[in-house]
Amino acid sequence: MITAGLEYAAQAMGVHVGLLNGGLRSGKQIGFVGSVRDVTFTINRLDDLTQDLTVTATRLLEGDSSYIYRFSVTHDGSALIEGRASIFIRAASS
Repeated sequence: MITAGLEYAAQAMGVHVGLLNGGLRSGKQIGFVGSVRDVTFTINRLDDLTQDLTVTATRLLEGDSSYIYRFSVTHDGSALIEGRASIFIRAASS
């Protein structure tokens, strides 16, 4: 399903947050997608594409353990999924 691309975008945002925050911090943390907005899909499936997907995540805003990103998933130069997402980082329970 095309919505699997949202998971790819969320993973890219999570990696970006981790890299910009100095990689691994002391203590365990977990990220949550708070919401996705203005999402557009231009196709119905991802599993029948012939080229690699490119996932882009750009941080728009940063708050206290929260972030807003613009993301896109493209294939062969064409946008397949685009939108915005809110990400929240919290301490993981032991």
